[in-house]
Amino acid sequence: MPEAGDWRPSQLSDHESLLATLEDVLILLRGYVLQA
Repeated sequence: MPEAGDWRPSQLSDHESLLATLEDVLILLRGYVLQA
């Protein structure tokens, strides 16, 4: 698993980076909902 600051490789385009960020956010939100 990559380091916390390395989740966005520099070779990714801005669009791909945005999608990756949205996926991370959705995963985190899903985790909070399941724990609620």
